[in-house]
Amino acid sequence: MTTIDKLTAKRVIRLPEGLHGDRGNLYLAVPTREPRQWVVRYRFGGKPRELGLGERRTRRNAPRGSAKQS
Repeated sequence: MTTIDKLTAKRVIRLPEGLHGDRGNLYLAVPTREPRQWVVRYRFGGKPRELGLGERRTRRNAPRGSAKQS
């Protein structure tokens, strides 16, 4: 079985730009200016694919109210 949790909360905050693996095909994409995003990398039909799992929430990009207020 593959070990997960290679990236700790402290380490995720300090990661430089790039694609950082957490084992088991799970990666954290750290772009220059956009929010960080968890990505699963896999192959389908022999071609490499990526599935984005949503952005990492921070105080800067967290929603400020409910959907009704928007």
